[in-house]
Amino acid sequence: MLDLARSGDRSVVPVDVNAAVRRTMQVLSAETDDGHRDVEVVLEPDLPRVSIDPEQLRQVLMNLVRNAVQAVGADGRVTVTTRARA
Repeated sequence: MLDLARSGDRSVVPVDVNAAVRRTMQVLSAETDDGHRDVEVVLEPDLPRVSIDPEQLRQVLMNLVRNAVQAVGADGRVTVTTRARA
């Protein structure tokens, strides 16, 4: 999170956040799919693109989901949701 706040030489491009979440969750599925935890993904359709560094977004998502899975325990549920804020 701190890296996102820092200025510097970043590759900021328009990113499809839903696609980034899908790809990240595919990578994490091997870690979270142990038969005990329930990881749900709820994506808002037609979400606009956002200008961000896609690698930093991926890293933040991975860290948040990993932390959430650890925090809820073996029989917990984690929900990853996207939505546009007004």
